[in-house]
Amino acid sequence: MINFLVVEDSSTIRNFIRAALRMMGSVNVHAVADGDEAIALLGQEEIDFILCDWNMPKMSGLEVLKAVRANEAWRDIPFVMLTANLDRESVAQAKAAGVSGYIGKPVRHDQLITKVRQVLAQ
Repeated sequence: MINFLVVEDSSTIRNFIRAALRMMGSVNVHAVADGDEAIALLGQEEIDFILCDWNMPKMSGLEVLKAVRANEAWRDIPFVMLTANLDRESVAQAKAAGVSGYIGKPVRHDQLITKVRQVLAQ
């Protein structure tokens, strides 16, 4: 059983990702609307994989990534950023912070599953 954490402020995208991940079978999906909720949930649940939007209110995906990588208990959790920010500077920032991969928005089902499997295989 893989425990996913989806951090996405759009409920439509959050539900789409949850449904796509569940089609992989043998998964548990926690979904939250912002970075504050994500950090709180990480303190309560064992999470194996994080999918996180970059542009969110309260706390950006980059800030969530930095908080995850700074915490010894969470630093090795695979972290995939969901973003339309695929410019060189944004990619470089996320790489420097320890991102495991990217999925460009709009997210497609096949793209999501392929990226998750690639990162899990690493």
